[in-house]
Amino acid sequence: MKGEWTSLRYALALYRIDLKDELVAFSLPTQPGRNFYRNAGQSRRDGLELSLDWQLAEAWRWSMAYTYNRYRFAEYQTSAGDFAGKRTPGIPRQSFFTELTYEHQGAYIRLGATAQARVYTNDANTQSAPGYALLNLRLGKRLQLGEQSLEPYLGIDNLLGREYFDNLRINDGSARYFEPGPGRTLYAGLRLLF
Repeated sequence: MKGEWTSLRYALALYRIDLKDELVAFSLPTQPGRNFYRNAGQSRRDGLELSLDWQLAEAWRWSMAYTYNRYRFAEYQTSAGDFAGKRTPGIPRQSFFTELTYEHQGAYIRLGATAQARVYTNDANTQSAPGYALLNLRLGKRLQLGEQSLEPYLGIDNLLGREYFDNLRINDGSARYFEPGPGRTLYAGLRLLF
């Protein structure tokens, strides 16, 4: 479902995907740094996706996106066990993004947040990375130069300096699943549109 009015847009999607022979990555402790793949038999992916974009007032805009994922193995056996009914590793059950923007005469400030639920790191669902939430801030100004526009901007990701796991090594043979995310990060850029 999708809808659009002058100040509000929304989209809602419900889905179900049945997969056969899904490829699942893994590694072996005797061969670090190499990735291997095996087939998982059957999997089912049920989910919901929702997004909103709302012009609250002339200078204020709020947007958000939410996903709910119920991804499970339906049939999946290896020499390590039977994983039927286990959640697919590497995919959070819930994730959320929101951003509030104030813009006036080409200058803007955006305060955003991203969050996700915990994520399993192996097929057996015995190890997981905890969920997290991060705040991000961005300031910028659009300058019109004839037909072109120039946009310098400055931002801070992970504004509060939270510790979290950004990348996961799914089914790592040596149980080295976790890679930390970057701390507070300051960045600057320049965008040219023509």
